[in-house]
Amino acid sequence: MRTVKIMAQGIQNLTDARFFAAWNVDWLVFSLDPAASDYLAAERVAAIRAWVEGPQIVGMAGIQSSAEIADLVTTLHLDALIAGMAVSLESVQEWSRLLPVYKEMVVEPTADVHYIQSLLRPFSPFVQGFILDFNRNGLTWESVQKGMPLSIADIREIAEQEYMLLSVHAPADQYKAIAEETGCRGFCLQGGEEEKTGFKSFDYLDEVLEQLEVPLHGAHQ
Repeated sequence: MRTVKIMAQGIQNLTDARFFAAWNVDWLVFSLDPAASDYLAAERVAAIRAWVEGPQIVGMAGIQSSAEIADLVTTLHLDALIAGMAVSLESVQEWSRLLPVYKEMVVEPTADVHYIQSLLRPFSPFVQGFILDFNRNGLTWESVQKGMPLSIADIREIAEQEYMLLSVHAPADQYKAIAEETGCRGFCLQGGEEEKTGFKSFDYLDEVLEQLEVPLHGAHQ
């Protein structure tokens, strides 16, 4: 039984959705922000979700009105929202009255652990947890191993204070060790466009998910 949570982001097609659902991931995330490059219209999201069962359905939201968000929540029967990096505390407070909210926190190359903690702190009472996103700025696990900009110890310090998922690219065989070293509750893995309709290589993701099926030592319950 997998003890690490998996959030599959950037779902853009049924191929991705079925792949991740077959692996029993915890969340499927669809971008509902019209300003985002991976935006999917509500009609397409509804069509895809009709074919999958199991994972919770999550909307990735940007700077959108509470009325628009409420409509999407109702129309798509969302289980949760992710508030993008630019979403204000006021909006998160309002959205959290509708359903569970997770907050994206993009790690800047010049950030340090104290700065990150200062950004998380105001949102903490209103969210289920945070997504610490290294990928957005091209920061990899190799960067973290070098302490650039956050070290493994820094991430563990944050994870001891907050429910945290990591979005960071690493060699496929290292994710289990990363979870154990950092104390993060899980990972965000990325979907994307098909190579052609109905076809996509999932070799890397298969390897990541297969090793995470093995329980961690001292895993969170």
